[in-house]
Amino acid sequence: MCLNFSPENCATNIYGAKLLNQQRINDATLVVPLIEEQQAIADYLDTETARIDALMGEKEGLIELLREYRQSVIADLTTGASLSIPKVPTENIFCPSIPAKWCMVRIGKYARIGNGSTPLKDNIAYWINGTFPWLNSAVVNQDEVFEGSEYVTNEALRACHLPIVQPGAVLVALTGQGKTRGQVTILRIEATINQHLAFLAVDATAFHTEYLFWTLTGMYTALRMVSDGQGGTKGALTCEDLSRFQIPMPPLTEQQAIASQVKSDTARIDDLLRHTSEEIKLLKELRAATIADAVLGRVDVRKFAAASAITMPNNPSV
Repeated sequence: MCLNFSPENCATNIYGAKLLNQQRINDATLVVPLIEEQQAIADYLDTETARIDALMGEKEGLIELLREYRQSVIADLTTGASLSIPKVPTENIFCPSIPAKWCMVRIGKYARIGNGSTPLKDNIAYWINGTFPWLNSAVVNQDEVFEGSEYVTNEALRACHLPIVQPGAVLVALTGQGKTRGQVTILRIEATINQHLAFLAVDATAFHTEYLFWTLTGMYTALRMVSDGQGGTKGALTCEDLSRFQIPMPPLTEQQAIASQVKSDTARIDDLLRHTSEEIKLLKELRAATIADAVLGRVDVRKFAAASAITMPNNPSV
């Protein structure tokens, strides 16, 4: 059965959006097959959608496994866990041991750390015709930042004392819904940030930017624990938290090699993730098309019903 809810039969609001209202629903055309055909359609769709749903479930499970594997690859490489060399204990709960030639250091010892603010939105002098990139915490959903979330004016920079962050800084989400808090990204442009982001301007003689990025990415769970007060209800990171946060520091040349290896390994995993996500998208489209074909009569489901009605002989040995 099918209700005629095509777009041309919908009303249009003042914004041009298509809407359904009670009158339109009452006036809609309803195609009603014979009850036997309705049952055949329902049985067919129960079987076919269950099959597609099972495939989607398997693909979604694979994505979760790939994400966990990706995180473990990053953590193992950036902490030296994957290296078959002597290790030493660190007394750090998030990174219990590291290679003997490495050391654990506080980020604040080798980085300038700060955060920004949000100029008043109702002050047009801060926003209209702005040209300087201003970033919010959504930028941490990408590995690198090449453009602003919005743009502010020079007046906003001056009056609101916004920090000017140089390219190469690592940005950390201090707050945020869902998985945002604790995520990191690399800034590739000169920009300023809001109060929900912190910048880490690292000493280039001590840390390789990409290594720092990947290390903090691998220690995401640790940053989340710190932001939660390790069991409290804090729900946010602070610049002081980041300053005290300890990470492993290999020799600088080794940092660069590690960063290159992580980038290469995660790229392959990311390709699998994209491929699997595309398969799920196609399966969703197949599910919708299967339902539409059945209820609109574009596929004869009676032959499927007849096939399912075939039974084995009463005596299996015959």
